[in-house]
Amino acid sequence: MYASSARKIWDEFKERFDKDDLTRIYQISADITALKQDTDSVTSYFSRLKDLRNELDILAPLPSCDCEESRPYVDHLVGQRLLQFLMGLNESYSHVRSALLLKKPVLTVNQAYAFVVQEESLRELGVVETNRKQ
Repeated sequence: MYASSARKIWDEFKERFDKDDLTRIYQISADITALKQDTDSVTSYFSRLKDLRNELDILAPLPSCDCEESRPYVDHLVGQRLLQFLMGLNESYSHVRSALLLKKPVLTVNQAYAFVVQEESLRELGVVETNRKQ
């Protein structure tokens, strides 16, 4: 986590993860699918999810071109990452989840995270109710 340069971090990641390790990809994918917020804050939950995704991106990198042919895949991946984040949130965020799913264009996971963290902050301040009726 601490290094004198970004290059050293990347070199370490390359050494550690530069393998076609389908077993590890499977494990990370399973961990992402099973990850839930539970008693964690939204920030803590999102950080754990992001760490898993970062490791997965190193093992199974995205297309490096920004060409028209890769756009549908990237758009699909953006949607999948949003869904993974929303599925792991506690049920108390169900109304927020619904609102985010209706947004057009589809939000990135970072935009959704910012929205949910704002909701969490409002709850902590007592501005909104935690258990809204559906």
